[in-house]
Amino acid sequence: MNHKYKFSLAYCLFIPLILVFFTGCGGNPEQTPDLDGTEWSLTEMNGEAIPEDVEINIAFSEGQLSGQSACNRYFAGYDQEEDTLRIDQPGSSNMYCEGLMDYEAEYLQTLGEVKSFELSGDSLKMLDQSGNAILVFRK
Repeated sequence: MNHKYKFSLAYCLFIPLILVFFTGCGGNPEQTPDLDGTEWSLTEMNGEAIPEDVEINIAFSEGQLSGQSACNRYFAGYDQEEDTLRIDQPGSSNMYCEGLMDYEAEYLQTLGEVKSFELSGDSLKMLDQSGNAILVFRK
């Protein structure tokens, strides 16, 4: 009878230590945030600041993105898997805006080069295949 008590006491002390060890070591790995439901304004494209009078933005919603691309509204499908991002060929309305069309053309082309992204605070960086920040957005 005395041995049963020692055996039970050992398990009572040992099992909580095992549980603490496994929960402490495993922890929750940091998960990549989901872009769905977020909206951003472009501040930098291909290393150049966007002038304040040029409005380019993006909104993510249920596998679709949309926004203002300097002159026209645009839209495209997207797939996010962790920090990998694939954007379909965007479509857009077809207006002409003097002085804005170069920004728009470059932006829509650059969207097609996006392969991944990084989120840091209020900043969203879209990266090309080499990991270079080609589009930088702010909330």
